[in-house]
Amino acid sequence: MFYFIYMLDLLIKNCIHPWLGNRVDIGVRDGKIASIGLVNEGSESVLDAEGCLVLESFTIPHLHLCKAYTLELVGLDAVSLYRNNGMSSSSKSIEYAARVKKHYTVEWVYGNAYRAVEECWKHGVTHIRAFADVDSLAGLEAVKALVKLRDSWRGRVELQVVAFPQQGLYRDHDSFELLYKAMEIGCDVVGGIPWIEKNEKEMEKHIKHVFDVAVEFNTDVAMLTDDAGDPSLKTTEMLCLETLRRGWQGRVSACHARALGLYPPERVERLAALMKEAGVSLVSSPHTGSLWAPVKKLYQAGVNVALGQDDINDAYYPFGRGKMLEVAFLAAHLLNMMGPGDLEALVKMVTVNAAHAIGVRDHSMWPGNPANLVLLPCRSVLEALWYQPDPLYVVVGGKPYRM
Repeated sequence: MFYFIYMLDLLIKNCIHPWLGNRVDIGVRDGKIASIGLVNEGSESVLDAEGCLVLESFTIPHLHLCKAYTLELVGLDAVSLYRNNGMSSSSKSIEYAARVKKHYTVEWVYGNAYRAVEECWKHGVTHIRAFADVDSLAGLEAVKALVKLRDSWRGRVELQVVAFPQQGLYRDHDSFELLYKAMEIGCDVVGGIPWIEKNEKEMEKHIKHVFDVAVEFNTDVAMLTDDAGDPSLKTTEMLCLETLRRGWQGRVSACHARALGLYPPERVERLAALMKEAGVSLVSSPHTGSLWAPVKKLYQAGVNVALGQDDINDAYYPFGRGKMLEVAFLAAHLLNMMGPGDLEALVKMVTVNAAHAIGVRDHSMWPGNPANLVLLPCRSVLEALWYQPDPLYVVVGGKPYRM
């Protein structure tokens, strides 16, 4: 009689589970979590966490990667335009910031973006949805650079490249053809920015055209909606309605939606119900502006809410380093989220919820899911947000990397 012993590929011993609150072992086999608890199976490799906190690895669901480290080309005037006057001048800041695109070459964008992803990786990020501008100013240089970068990092950091018509479609007619060509080149997601158009009719047409492209290429949709201090804006609602019409539930994210912060409570409640029905995720980056969507209300209403980095040292935000615990820490203050359950919710917004927002549905610590984890030198979620330590190890597909 023969007995087959299925060894674990990796056994992570003695780590603190964030939600169970006690020490556990995590067994990994074939790149997936095989068991959580007291694991007695043999393993080819054993990693003693020595009481470190284990979390799902971090995800950035919104990052303008093609603009990383370009602040010196435009200066702080653009940042001021984006943040001042209740964000009523945010459309002007986009025009001001566009001057960096005259520098775009594949090599130049690739170099800056590679440096940014390397920084994100150091902080435990394994998934990024990266926006690449496609318009008459940027051409397809950013797309080509980020597609190349995606291949360079595959296996450690999974990049989704978003074809993003930053200047609008009807404001910049060249973007129609460029958006389509960007998808042919190999972008993973089609993006949009409908609120920037001149009137509601063009905003609606912008959204419909983006969905036409998404349906043809069978891709997810990521749009920047209502990113200004104007309560009359309603492109988040338009996006949800078009999502339902197209049957694209669960495949769409709305980024920023800052004007929702000026809506009356009853209007927010109606929109939250619509977002939940349409399966539209909200990605908020409250640290990059002076106005933000009512994250806590939407989260409590059942909307999948995530936090994004948005920018790294560019015309919209002078800081940023792809450290999502830092983003969650800032959000705790800006969004007044320090009550019961809030800290746990913020951590999920940069791990599980953020992954869900970009279509990664199995990014949670559960047997059968991919083993994408970080080991942090702290003992609790509170300490993780308090000190924002860098990981000692990042585990990707069951493979541990010492950081």
